[in-house]
Amino acid sequence: METLRAISTRHSVRSFTGEPISDAIIEKLLQSAMAAPSARNHQPWEFVVVKDSQKLKEIAQHPDLHAAMTDKAGVGILVCGNLNKAYEDY
Repeated sequence: METLRAISTRHSVRSFTGEPISDAIIEKLLQSAMAAPSARNHQPWEFVVVKDSQKLKEIAQHPDLHAAMTDKAGVGILVCGNLNKAYEDY
């Protein structure tokens, strides 16, 4: 698919089947996320992969995460910003 078409036709998914996601697909998603540009190439992100369905249900119940849809997801990827990495040369 052409890049601009992919960007302009993308949509959010908030309903899931709970189907397991292969490690190969998770790895591709993480590699793609880590390829994103960052200021001064500090790459101040950390990813937490959650496969445990009980943990995903707990995340769904957390009021500050706006993640109610994760209770039926096959996997969750929490994206965390590491402020120490983001500002380490300033």
